[in-house]
Amino acid sequence: MKRILFLFLLCTVLFLAADCKHEPPTKEKPPKPDSTSQEFEITTQELGVNGPTSFLKDVWIFSPQNIWAVGDVYMPLDSQGLTYKEYNIVQGNGSKWEGKGRFFNSNGIESIWALDSGTIYLADGLVIRYKNGEFTRFDFTQMLFENGQSIDKIWGTSEQNIWGAGRNGMVVHYDGSQWRKVDFPLGWNFRSITGSKMTGIAYATAESLGIYAVLRLSIDSISFLYHGNRLTTYDLQNLKMLNENELWFTGNPIRRYQLAKKIFQELYEETNGYFTQVMGVASEYDVYFWGDDFSNQRLTHYNGKRFTQIVLPYRGYVFEFGAYAITNLALMVAQSDNKAYIVTVKRKQ
Repeated sequence: MKRILFLFLLCTVLFLAADCKHEPPTKEKPPKPDSTSQEFEITTQELGVNGPTSFLKDVWIFSPQNIWAVGDVYMPLDSQGLTYKEYNIVQGNGSKWEGKGRFFNSNGIESIWALDSGTIYLADGLVIRYKNGEFTRFDFTQMLFENGQSIDKIWGTSEQNIWGAGRNGMVVHYDGSQWRKVDFPLGWNFRSITGSKMTGIAYATAESLGIYAVLRLSIDSISFLYHGNRLTTYDLQNLKMLNENELWFTGNPIRRYQLAKKIFQELYEETNGYFTQVMGVASEYDVYFWGDDFSNQRLTHYNGKRFTQIVLPYRGYVFEFGAYAITNLALMVAQSDNKAYIVTVKRKQ
């Protein structure tokens, strides 16, 4: 009996061993990029020529191979930059930048918002739409612009809900058929605009004679979330909506405003006199802040757990104007030494 049981167990082991030989080896799945990683490859680039001043004010990343930056840039036509052409839009493909579209004005385009790569809205004091490969300027001749009012910032959720804001209390809304001016007191200069993709409500920062405000913009009314002195120096300059309950602000410290509780909360204090000016949000766990101390630049990154400061290559004074981020890629655009200046941040794979 014991001999029979031993033979049975031996056959079973041999059968399983033989069967395993025919199974293909298990391949380990390649690791996904770590969205919380703070290991980056950082490069800088300047655009322009010696002589006339070039600058970039805003940027939008459609993909790593299709990036639009807007402002006013003199692009060289020869290797020495002796001849050049002026553009308000430059387009990057991941390896080089080229002028895009026709020239609109020397004051430059201030901001960009896009529904997709084929439907793009630009603010340059008025509003320009790029659609089906064509640029069209909206007609505002029937709208009253008072005392230097202009549309400099733009944001939306669809072509039926686009907000514009700018100098001297200028606020406009587009419903897909016409632009309408929204009443707001003169004297306020809008600095940034963002909003909720779910509700379509916009939020903005503005300043008037040393008084600063955070505003809620809806079709029915504009209301103050905050109205008073700046909380700290260089605060409340730029805001982004991180989620449906939180507005995040650049400055020092970096802070957030919780819509449900109606309170500000300090999140991170920069060291050695640094302050952040612009930010790009790829997700709640992937946020980029750019800033300086008037001479040196830093990138501050938040990965959902911690803020980390990264010293950028020395450039002298940089005017940081705009930023944008997607998964594993972020760009900041600026002006430095009379050139348009671009900082590209790629997460190491």
